[in-house]
Amino acid sequence: MSFITEGKTNLIYVLIVVILAAIVGGGVLGYLYWWLPKQETKPPEEVKPPEEVITPLELNLKTTKLATIPESYGENIDIAFSPDGKKVAYAVKGGKEEFVVVNGQEGKRYQEVGHPVFSPDSQRIAYFARQEGEWFIVVNGQEDKRYAPSLYFGGIPIFSPDSQKVAYIAWGEEKAFVVINGQEGKRYDSVIGLLFSPNGQKLAYAAGEGRKIFIVVNGKEEESNFERDLIFSPDGQKLAYVARKEKAFTVIHDQEGTYEGKSYSAVYKPAFSPNSQRLAYVANEAEQLFVVLNGQEGKRYTTFEWINPLLFSPDGQKLAYGVHGRIVINEQEGEEYNAVFSPIFSPDGQKLAYGAVRGMKAFIVVNGQEGKSYDMVFTPVFSLDSKYVAYGAKDGNELWWIVEPVE
Repeated sequence: MSFITEGKTNLIYVLIVVILAAIVGGGVLGYLYWWLPKQETKPPEEVKPPEEVITPLELNLKTTKLATIPESYGENIDIAFSPDGKKVAYAVKGGKEEFVVVNGQEGKRYQEVGHPVFSPDSQRIAYFARQEGEWFIVVNGQEDKRYAPSLYFGGIPIFSPDSQKVAYIAWGEEKAFVVINGQEGKRYDSVIGLLFSPNGQKLAYAAGEGRKIFIVVNGKEEESNFERDLIFSPDGQKLAYVARKEKAFTVIHDQEGTYEGKSYSAVYKPAFSPNSQRLAYVANEAEQLFVVLNGQEGKRYTTFEWINPLLFSPDGQKLAYGVHGRIVINEQEGEEYNAVFSPIFSPDGQKLAYGAVRGMKAFIVVNGQEGKSYDMVFTPVFSLDSKYVAYGAKDGNELWWIVEPVE
């Protein structure tokens, strides 16, 4: 869902990463008329609620300076703010030794460290580390099992929504496998697309073995034509992804069966509506891009115009996305910037916040109103009553949690 949740201190680097992430990650995306007829891939059914409700965070609603980065650390800093806005961590990289700093406390030195990740409840932090050629995960300072030098960790660790599980993809002896709370899963030739369901009860990924590809959910395999972009529906009852035979198409799995969408030259980034009944995605056909909503194709764009991501409002009646440096909501285009990222709707659906870059400065935009400029800003979040927007910011060597009232 988010474009940038962490970053380096160099704003030009950030801008390049934003643009490349959009292109490489299937970000050559199109446009959606949200009012198109709601033709269903399958007949709508009663929405099943999640099995478990995750308690909302107690968000820090006071502007707070969380840290000052010492000048001696240099500029190769990888930053992450906790979801509740009360903590900040950053990896100091590029020297003979690398380490992670959490709320001013330096961690153990290693040959190399990865990007730090906070758990959803902000109580745990995990990152990969390498020492003496061996890779391992560090969770709240505790090192897990070390693996052989040939092992490579894929991506970053992920926490379950309830913060009780941490999972990651590892490689060893020319095989890939998933590790959950230290327990290693089945070996495959390759594993990608690791994700938890919204209630944390399911863990899914795609695995390749020989000429076969499987979708694996809680260890149960189902052969598929998977290509990219696994996603759970908000109610956790459906699993969608992009598949390919001769052409690409979406697949939706639920308890009653499997449903395939229309085929195109390419398909990117499917997104469910909040009630889990509608699916939007971007298709590429005849060098034209467009969004498909439950079988209905929207306005055509050229392949030079990319959009990422697709984001429904809480009531499902609006869809926002970034397109070529601007945010568009229901055909209304915002101001164009060097880059835009991390759009998020307020809980009441009346406000949209996102990050923007102009020149060498970054800021948050809320309903078209620009906030104060900083060297960097991070993914915004709204308070539950939709009256405040909060976000992390880097101002020189200072790391701040910024809270602003919104109308």
